[in-house]
Amino acid sequence: MTQKNKKKHGRTKRRTHYRRKSRRGRGLSRAMQGGLGPNDGININLSGRFAFRDQSHVNEFGMFVFGTNLQQQAWTSLLQTCMDKNVPVYILTAGCKVGIIRTLQLLNMDRFFREVLCTLPPSNANAIRANPPNTVHHNFGGKSKYEVIREIIGEHGISCDLPVKGCLFDDSMANRDVANICPSIEFLHTKTPARPADYDEDTFVNNAFYKLRVIIMGAPPNDINFTPIVLIEDQIRKVVSGDCKIVFIDFDETFEPYNAALPLHNPARLPLFESNDRPIDVIP
Repeated sequence: MTQKNKKKHGRTKRRTHYRRKSRRGRGLSRAMQGGLGPNDGININLSGRFAFRDQSHVNEFGMFVFGTNLQQQAWTSLLQTCMDKNVPVYILTAGCKVGIIRTLQLLNMDRFFREVLCTLPPSNANAIRANPPNTVHHNFGGKSKYEVIREIIGEHGISCDLPVKGCLFDDSMANRDVANICPSIEFLHTKTPARPADYDEDTFVNNAFYKLRVIIMGAPPNDINFTPIVLIEDQIRKVVSGDCKIVFIDFDETFEPYNAALPLHNPARLPLFESNDRPIDVIP
């Protein structure tokens, strides 16, 4: 919510974390509502848009998600360049689709993405809630990432035949095993023990959202991973030159350093944000 909207009625009314705020939603442009479409909303029975009640928490949340300023700047630069060049960008994950959608909304970065694609199979009730079935199409549970890529680039009229026309950022070499079915999408391995030049462990672990994550997950992350900035910068150049026409980004240990997104698909988690002075509202 912008400062302008905050002051519109001359007062700020405190609301509970679960309250839906229709007043705030009426005047939002499509850009502010986000770029994610019906496959990340109505088609999976997901309503509303998450936003921090106090938008000053967005920067703190960004530092939690990306880990460092340089990391955030690199990813944001790639996404903005893709938007400027009309290059579609997708999250392609085997993790929590809804948690990722909500994370992108809280970052105010959902406008950069066409869709969150998910290969998590519907093995149990929690998995179904994390990756709800799509009532129209794009049900990719149990498929390999390159099977998904082949279908999606076909929708954009992009061929799987060489030369290279796009990329997949991913930390798991297992996802490269079937890359030969679509060689025009380059596999970019993001796993590395290195840390960004501006990484500071004290700052990282003392972030309020990092501490909340430890409470929710029950323990600190076993490992973290930062996608090498040089990989991101190289794709920016390819987008600018026209050599990269579509981008797929894994989320866990690639877009963010952790091995799982915050479980924001579970409404029972929201009171923790409220009790830690980081309340989340749902905008219709």
